[in-house]
Amino acid sequence: MGMNFISKVKAGENNGEIFNHNFVSVALKTYASKIKNGSLKTTISLPAFKKNNNRKYAIAIWVSDAYSKKVIQTIGSYLN
Repeated sequence: MGMNFISKVKAGENNGEIFNHNFVSVALKTYASKIKNGSLKTTISLPAFKKNNNRKYAIAIWVSDAYSKKVIQTIGSYLN
């Protein structure tokens, strides 16, 4: 996720306004995992994205059930 994205509104009721956006998705990757012997283990890698050195970036990870989509666990952090 990227921080400090700027949108210049060109039409509508907010025409001419400038909006600042944080936690913008810049990449998405999905992994399948299975529970084995009571444990869930997987290896992940960050998806490729174009990095701008003037922005902060963060990562969010969540584990959800493949069928119900119910979220089981989440974690997030800024990237250095």
